[in-house]
Amino acid sequence: HHRDLHSFPTRRSSDLYNVMQLRSTGFVKSAVFVATVALVALGEMTVMRRLRAEVRYRDAGSLMNGAPSEQAESSMLLLASAVRELDQAVALDPDQARFHYRRGRALHRLARRSRSGLAGGESTGAVGAAEFLRRAERAFAQAVELAPNRPEYQVALGWARANRFLFAERRFTPAEHGECVRAFERALLLAPNDADVNLQAGRYLVLASSVL
Repeated sequence: HHRDLHSFPTRRSSDLYNVMQLRSTGFVKSAVFVATVALVALGEMTVMRRLRAEVRYRDAGSLMNGAPSEQAESSMLLLASAVRELDQAVALDPDQARFHYRRGRALHRLARRSRSGLAGGESTGAVGAAEFLRRAERAFAQAVELAPNRPEYQVALGWARANRFLFAERRFTPAEHGECVRAFERALLLAPNDADVNLQAGRYLVLASSVL
């Protein structure tokens, strides 16, 4: 019988192609499986991080609620501990506006409770009340950036700015007053009928009229 000299190479090439295709398919399936496992693991890690952040957030709230206003020293220690918890919460889940807001509140209260203008703490160190106010303002600004439609965040930012300016200079410049007013104006635009927002804006205007 006459053999087609080209049939064997052609058949071998076809077999080689099929083998390569099977290997390629197997590689793709393995890659998809590995990627799926990685995504599942990443998802679980994300969930765990968020759960740990939530625990820190709630623990900080308990510490803040337990800070007695009449005992400055013990209050400062509890608030400093709350800030440490919230530092961890923010590090674990930085996109939660309420974490930044609560952290700002704790720092703001630390500044107000500080008699000498200094407070000690493992994570906060010995810092002045002015530094607490600056950090509180940054925390509230981050909360506003993440959740600009929350009027209470705008009010908190307005007061943090006002207190920082007053602590540093005992009065406002027109530019500083304008920064504070903008925060309260945004809060009023968001919640024009909210009694507390209107009260806070009114209190600020009374204060500003005496120090401008």
